[in-house]
Amino acid sequence: MECRQLIKREYTFYILHHGKQPASVKVFTQALSLMEKDFYHLYPSFEELEKDIFLSYIEEVIEKLNDDPVFQQGNAGEKILAFYYSWFEALRMHRSFISYLEKQKPFLVKAIDFVPFGNKVFKFLAKQAIAAAPPYLLHIHETFNGFMKPLLNDAPEDEIAARFWISGKYSEVLWGQAILLYRFWLSDKSPDFEKTDTMVAKSTTFILDLLRPNAWDTGFDLVKFMVQRK
Repeated sequence: MECRQLIKREYTFYILHHGKQPASVKVFTQALSLMEKDFYHLYPSFEELEKDIFLSYIEEVIEKLNDDPVFQQGNAGEKILAFYYSWFEALRMHRSFISYLEKQKPFLVKAIDFVPFGNKVFKFLAKQAIAAAPPYLLHIHETFNGFMKPLLNDAPEDEIAARFWISGKYSEVLWGQAILLYRFWLSDKSPDFEKTDTMVAKSTTFILDLLRPNAWDTGFDLVKFMVQRK
């Protein structure tokens, strides 16, 4: 097995059985019959390793979808739904490890309690804003955009409207949706995460309604015509 895959697998195994990081990189690598330098050649810290493990979940999903001929034949909406359903299916398989990641609250989240100014509402909102996008989740942003941008760009204009410079920001709209869905999934207590599936369907329908040509585009064309006519 390749060294990177071995480290990722054994680290996940360790976390699931101990609920905490190994005492040190040296202790961890010795148990794998590896040199300490073998680890540092790939990762500068356990935190970076955790980011790479979380990244691998979405990379595997994208690889499978790109190799699926049925997925390739779908329209943009069908592809976005297929991605989300596949991604959350992959996340379910690693829920325990992700729960561990969620417990590692960023320093800033903890430090807000000691901020001498601001009321409880301010501190609550500040905590939510920081916790909404932990480092390991932000680490997949580039990969997410790299998948979504071509998907949106290749869609016909009657499905995804071309709107001057706004079109280039569409993937960021979906990224915001992804963060929202991820946080929803983390708090979902329904059987087999049925509410998450419903949230995926409804929010994607809403996003697509915004992205496809609508009354705003018709109104803009009318105003443009009237200005040109004058």
